[in-house]
Amino acid sequence: MTEEIIIAGFGGQGVLSMGKILAYSGLLQGKEVTWMPAYGPEQRGGTANVTVILSDDRISSPVLNEYDIAIIYFSHVLHVREHFGETEHGYGAGRIGISAGIGVKVDTV
Repeated sequence: MTEEIIIAGFGGQGVLSMGKILAYSGLLQGKEVTWMPAYGPEQRGGTANVTVILSDDRISSPVLNEYDIAIIYFSHVLHVREHFGETEHGYGAGRIGISAGIGVKVDTV
């Protein structure tokens, strides 16, 4: 089983730390793990995101085009929704979207 996760928000919100915690917990469970952060040069307030892959099998690449789970902390980073994919069942069918931002609505299935 493979879980492909993106966590997106602004620097200082714990985005990268949450990704590290997920990756480390996967290692403790004996999973194959990748942790790939992306952030700007700002110390706080710049956009930050991290992709984490947890898998029972070898992971060939840490680069993702679609995600199983998205944890989104702020509405300005909702561009990651593009990577949930459109299906005949609607936007992001079969995937999970979580928003920690106030007043931000993300489709969940």
